[in-house]
Amino acid sequence: GLEEYATLCGRLHRVQFRPILHGWCSWFYTRIQATEAEQLRNAAFIAQQLKPYGMQWVQIDDGYQRAFGDWEANELYPHGMAWLATEIRRLGLQPGIWLAPYAVSEHASLVQTHPEWLAHDADGNLQTTASTRGVRYMLDISHPGARQWLRELIHTIVDVWGYHFIKIDFVEWTLLAIERYYDPTVSRAQAYRLGVEIMRAALGPQRHLLE
Repeated sequence: GLEEYATLCGRLHRVQFRPILHGWCSWFYTRIQATEAEQLRNAAFIAQQLKPYGMQWVQIDDGYQRAFGDWEANELYPHGMAWLATEIRRLGLQPGIWLAPYAVSEHASLVQTHPEWLAHDADGNLQTTASTRGVRYMLDISHPGARQWLRELIHTIVDVWGYHFIKIDFVEWTLLAIERYYDPTVSRAQAYRLGVEIMRAALGPQRHLLE
């Protein structure tokens, strides 16, 4: 019954699935300790030993960013994320990347520059999370400025850095945990769909989005 329901929903919303990806994710091996050099060592092994069996993708997971909300490369990736994507392609593979777009660290620049883009409680104070790995606040994409920021972030990752697969994470306890959206007419389901629509539009139809 659930499969039939999912099929009907897919037809109703004209859902299009991309082909199944075969690749490697750095999280389950090095977690946040991965470095630029370690990523390339694994990519070189994949290119030599596993690509003949169909493995094509190398997905850079959590740990490359300066902070949640500041997605530029940190000191573990000194050449930057665009350089790493190019090096992965040089090996004949495809680069992917992990992203928690609605998570914001307490020291992220967004907190100082655009606090109005973050979730607020009924008293007008910034709504906080349980502070997992320094995540303190939540991006509220019912605010037009936050929506534009998200569009530009995905554009940078895809068109500037060169990652054509994005894995999205931490949605349940960020975007879907907001108690009071900037736009009070937006429900949690609508906020979720809005975020996916923004990211899909910025990615384009041929690139991969894993929610």
